[in-house]
Amino acid sequence: MVSYEPNFKISAMIGFTMPSLQRQTRKSGHLEFDADKNSFIISFEHIRKTLSIPMNCIVPPTKEACPRGLIYSFDFNIRDIKYKQCLTQKRMDYPTEQQLPVEVRDIVKKFRVPVDRLKVISDDMVAAMKRGLESGSGRQSSIGMLPSFVPALPDGTEIGNYCAIDLSGKNCRILLVVFEGPGHEPVKDIQNFVVPKQVMTGTGEQLFNFIINSLKKVLRDAKVEDQTFHIGFVFSFPCELTSIREARLLWWTKGYNIPDCLQKDMVTLLDDALELSMTVKGRVKAIMNDTVGQLAASHAKYGDECIAACVIGYGCNSAYLEDVKNIKKFDPEEFNYRHEKMVVVTEWEEFGRRKEMDDIMTEFDREVDAASVHVGKQVIDKLTGALYLGELIRRILLKLTKDKILFCGEKVEALEKVDGFPAKYISEIFSEPGEMRKNCRKICDEMEVQNHGSIDYFIMQEVCIAASERSAGVVAA
Repeated sequence: MVSYEPNFKISAMIGFTMPSLQRQTRKSGHLEFDADKNSFIISFEHIRKTLSIPMNCIVPPTKEACPRGLIYSFDFNIRDIKYKQCLTQKRMDYPTEQQLPVEVRDIVKKFRVPVDRLKVISDDMVAAMKRGLESGSGRQSSIGMLPSFVPALPDGTEIGNYCAIDLSGKNCRILLVVFEGPGHEPVKDIQNFVVPKQVMTGTGEQLFNFIINSLKKVLRDAKVEDQTFHIGFVFSFPCELTSIREARLLWWTKGYNIPDCLQKDMVTLLDDALELSMTVKGRVKAIMNDTVGQLAASHAKYGDECIAACVIGYGCNSAYLEDVKNIKKFDPEEFNYRHEKMVVVTEWEEFGRRKEMDDIMTEFDREVDAASVHVGKQVIDKLTGALYLGELIRRILLKLTKDKILFCGEKVEALEKVDGFPAKYISEIFSEPGEMRKNCRKICDEMEVQNHGSIDYFIMQEVCIAASERSAGVVAA
């Protein structure tokens, strides 16, 4: 805590809100602290009242955080004055990191991963990927390296009408695509449907009924219900493929947990649902991971310059084109595979489940993991994915609030709830240039924070930067 003289007086621009006028304003005035009464006297030109304010709300946590003096502000109405927002002797410049409260600096420091450590992570991942390709030892690696049975990538000469169903994280996207050959961009009609949480953790019947109903709506809106489509199914979860049309689900990721789908062929389940609908004309011609789809789309646009694809969304995964002879655990004869190359899906989100990255994880990461559907698994997802980053930031901000570092310690209901700080807030905070931080203010208003100011915005920004930079480092590694 900062110590000051028993009695002091500062000049300030006092900010206050007049609910009756529904506006905020400022007036010149004075703040005078009376040590005997442990209270403040606030003086305007036309009003003088004595305030009893808890010291832990008034005194900043460190002197460095407030180099120009105490930070105060008040909510004023005709009957009462109470502590509200933060102001100083004059408009305060945004602080540097060294002027942050020591508690915030300590948290930020925990998210910093040295480049040398990232290089070790990179080397360990390469070794795990090689083990994942080896015959007989693939299961000993934390990186699956799963064959996709995709032998080649598009080159832009494709022609035809297709339908794609993309189940990725909380979203189910339905795409109607028309390919018109070289020199033409594909014509796409896309609709996105948010998968309800009860479906993500329900039954297989609920999931595939949701997909079929979404597909029906898209076909109806496009007035193509009578057409027959070749369907590509982008299924962004770890599967063991035995052909380009057979994919046995190994485990769920991205917050899904539907036990009755495990070890079943996803193409069969979708085809059965299509047949039961009796209205959708089409069958699944190929199933693939979203990283394979990204690699295919990028290769069609950029050609051989594109050698790998990495998807960073709700989770994080990658795919690349490999020589079949290097996939030691795959027997081409067994599957009658007659091609020299195959796209491999790394499924690197499992790297870390053998404690390879425990040293870069914080207590907040462990809290997120403990509260997740799959405890101890999908570590890369939990360090980098949008499904988890918002929750990570929420837990940090909640602790800082409870420690009276943020928002003067006043309870924020949104921060008390799981997913109360969605990952989109991180993007909004990053989208502002320089020191504007208008989005921080907007976010605080959306969360109904009663007490927020410049210092709070700076802390929020620094916490988001620290966690995101670590995520970027892990992805780069």
